[in-house]
Amino acid sequence: MRSVSFSYERRGPAILRDITFAVNRGETIAIVGPSGSGKTTIAKLLLGWRRPTSGVLEVNGQNINQIDLDSWRRRIAFVPQDTHLFRGTIRDNITLLSPEITEDRLAAAIAIAELDLIFRHHPRGLDTMVGPGAVELSGGQRQRVAVARAVARDADLVIFDEMTHKLDVASQQRIVQNIRGYCDSRSVVVIAHQPEMLALADRIYSLRNGILVECLLAVGQNDFPGILERSASPCL
Repeated sequence: MRSVSFSYERRGPAILRDITFAVNRGETIAIVGPSGSGKTTIAKLLLGWRRPTSGVLEVNGQNINQIDLDSWRRRIAFVPQDTHLFRGTIRDNITLLSPEITEDRLAAAIAIAELDLIFRHHPRGLDTMVGPGAVELSGGQRQRVAVARAVARDADLVIFDEMTHKLDVASQQRIVQNIRGYCDSRSVVVIAHQPEMLALADRIYSLRNGILVECLLAVGQNDFPGILERSASPCL
């Protein structure tokens, strides 16, 4: 993002103002800030659901307005705050966006989200039907399915928007540890309030009233919160 600003209405108030940051392959950035500060709007811009009012959003140096958005979105794995499940099996919901997934990759995604521990006692396991008229899952269980669905994709960019906020702290910590290896070779954007999610980040941006006000460089990730260094530069 280069000097990106955004308003939902043509002459409405700016939700984001002069936002500049980059995410390299193999790097994880976190965006934190109070509700209404513009964090989820950044995710919408990255997904191409909204276009910047001003400034430029680039993918490998190319303006996102000049690339095929369907092709771009196929390169993204997105875990939203609220997960929608389709009527079908747990397995169907995980592989929805990855129809050619191998059994090994599916097993890895299930293990990372710890769905194997939850559904191993169900008579039909991952073939349990969910949705209207079938088994209703808790908010935390739906979030686990969304995590598994994202991990099942061989994505270039991964966006986690409050992906564990319906899980207890112990579960959050385990899933963050489980997901580290998956993030290593990808560009990852974490939007979070929970300190457990920030353990994934190389850089942490603080967003206030649509402005990036501070950047922290994570020095002691293995012992997060560990050491954080304030950067006086744009922290790119």
